[in-house]
Amino acid sequence: ALLGDGLVLSYGDLWKQRRRLITPAFHFDILNGFLPVMERCSKELIQILGKHACEETSFNAINMGTKLTMAVICETSMGYKISLTKESHDSDFNSLFGNATNLVSKRVYRPWLMNDFIYSLTQDGKTFFSQRDALRNWVTSIIEERIRFRKNEAGDQSLRQPKRKIVIDVLLDAYEKGEIGIEGMVDEVT
Repeated sequence: ALLGDGLVLSYGDLWKQRRRLITPAFHFDILNGFLPVMERCSKELIQILGKHACEETSFNAINMGTKLTMAVICETSMGYKISLTKESHDSDFNSLFGNATNLVSKRVYRPWLMNDFIYSLTQDGKTFFSQRDALRNWVTSIIEERIRFRKNEAGDQSLRQPKRKIVIDVLLDAYEKGEIGIEGMVDEVT
């Protein structure tokens, strides 16, 4: 699955452990701290919509909403800032995520494709697993960069230490205590 074995799809002892680890990141005070991120991303979206209105050009509202959602989620969960107005490798991430979720949606309506082995033999399955792996590699690279950043090594400035504790920081605290591995963190973030 695209989500891996994170809190959303896990059960039993794994679910209890992950819920215990992640719950502090969703305290009301922390969530209120994310309002500036949501406001900044919303203002970027308004700029884009204003440009389309002035130029009287059409746009895909679903894609715009997805970009806004992914920008907010990436920054509030991983501390990774994605710009809505600048074209960069972040647009590749949005494309990968969009394509992978479309393939998941398509697969849900085909129960004979729920088996990973059978699905992997189809063109959609090959595309999905390739895109899922690329997304997981992207998240892994952010986690590894964040680990280096926390060790005070030179790091990507887009991963700067936020003033509030975000999901990835909660997970990294648990990682430093040996309570979760990198794969587990990737599962929780994707």
